[in-house]
Amino acid sequence: YDEAYLSAIPGEAYLLYFTDGGSVGLDLRADGNSYKIEWIDVASGGWSEDTREISGGAIITIYAPGKGGWIATITLKD
Repeated sequence: YDEAYLSAIPGEAYLLYFTDGGSVGLDLRADGNSYKIEWIDVASGGWSEDTREISGGAIITIYAPGKGGWIATITLKD
């Protein structure tokens, strides 16, 4: 089964949907931008306080904050 589904506008924004927690590698080797990751808990519809910043240039492992459904919004850092 799949751990996550990705929707992307490469170099601008990414959405990762985790069906039941877990982790995946996001290939940003060709991308030199910096991003902010914010999380939405699918069960409650609320935003998590767990945020993180990542930089391109590598394969980045993204870990869901817990079990259950989570959506990661990965947007360009201001």
